[in-house]
Amino acid sequence: SHEFKSPLTAIRHMTEILISDRVPSEDRRKRYYRLMLEQSERLSLLIDNILDLAKLEEGRHELELEMVDVSDLLRGIVEAVDHRVRLDGFSIRTEIEDPGPTILLDLEAITQATTNLIDNAVKYSGESKEVVVHGFSDDTHFNIAVQDFGIGLSPEETQRVFERFYRGGDELTRSAKGTGLGLSLVKRIAEAHGGSVVVESEAGSGSTFSIRLSLKATAEDPAGGNDG
Repeated sequence: SHEFKSPLTAIRHMTEILISDRVPSEDRRKRYYRLMLEQSERLSLLIDNILDLAKLEEGRHELELEMVDVSDLLRGIVEAVDHRVRLDGFSIRTEIEDPGPTILLDLEAITQATTNLIDNAVKYSGESKEVVVHGFSDDTHFNIAVQDFGIGLSPEETQRVFERFYRGGDELTRSAKGTGLGLSLVKRIAEAHGGSVVVESEAGSGSTFSIRLSLKATAEDPAGGNDG
């Protein structure tokens, strides 16, 4: 409930200031509008995460599958997120193969999962301000990998990080905003596509979260044989 109240309180506070004509300049007014947009986007993401996770866990979420160029999709996701994170001093670098493969997937679900990984990387980057989004194929899968250079995870945390509501023991981890549902949703979305999500991390050296999507996915077999 706190995660919902925080953006709502911010939006209400800035709206009240704007309505009362207490904003001294047009630049400050634009800054408030931008912050209100950011907070509303954050609120929408929280709501989507909670509703979609509930649907996936109850088996009520049906994927809307279509053939998608995954590299083009990744570049579009990064472009959409980049404007928001740059306001906080972050830069997103991309290393995406071109041309990319065309895979049968739910565009909206994979967009949400990838956005969650980027937001997670930004949230736990510590003093680092760089995130790298990789998109590459191996023999059997296309990998969407989001890498940060922040606080990293202990071996125990890597075993539990996809659990619902799990928050690590580090002070920065506990103080970061979030519901603890984002990575659980990523895992559910990857598995619904017959894929998986893995993490490579070391405490103090950053983390890389990777969604692995089968290159064999077709209209007849969306899971691509579900070979992990």
